[in-house]
Amino acid sequence: MGSHHTDVPEPQKFAALYLDVPNIRHVKQDNGEIKVYSIREVDWAALIDRMLDSLAAANYTYIGTAYMSVQSRRKSDHDYVQEIFKKALATHRNDLMVTVRYEKDIDSMIVNDMWQHFHELVQMQYRSGKPFSSEVTFLLAGGDGVYASPVKSIRQTFPDTRSQMLRLHTFSWKNSLSHELTCVSDYFEYLEDGESIVLSPGTFLTGKK
Repeated sequence: MGSHHTDVPEPQKFAALYLDVPNIRHVKQDNGEIKVYSIREVDWAALIDRMLDSLAAANYTYIGTAYMSVQSRRKSDHDYVQEIFKKALATHRNDLMVTVRYEKDIDSMIVNDMWQHFHELVQMQYRSGKPFSSEVTFLLAGGDGVYASPVKSIRQTFPDTRSQMLRLHTFSWKNSLSHELTCVSDYFEYLEDGESIVLSPGTFLTGKK
């Protein structure tokens, strides 16, 4: 007797990108002191490349808005990081909104947006009338433990949806990465490892000296 085989379609893959700029600019040293980099001393393009490379797949549709959150009201700072952001996401510029926002409470904003973006995706799947068969990856640059909360809550809210996966890829300085966030991350990378994301003196937007 022959067997009937049905191909199981690959799940749709979505990703959302979150950068906590102040968290990346402040680096806790082994002696407990904090080293602070200016916005222009961080190679944001290199950081974003590392985050996107962790997806290990090209067929991703980005949900929500990719944005950088800064605690600076200076227009020159906003213009600088927005230009960097656009260049780093050049292959997605036609269908991805790129924004830079000033926020005092960046942690709370990112936590809220994680929930909002995931909820919007669920609604989109529901309206389409298709089963929710998706793989969602949050790409997070920042090590604060507060970011573990929305990930755990989302996973607990949808415990029986076996076809849906929420993954968390975290990028943080070693001494800034909380234990709680490490525990809920499917992948994490120390920013001290690999190619440096700190620009050498005299390096500008073009990457040339």
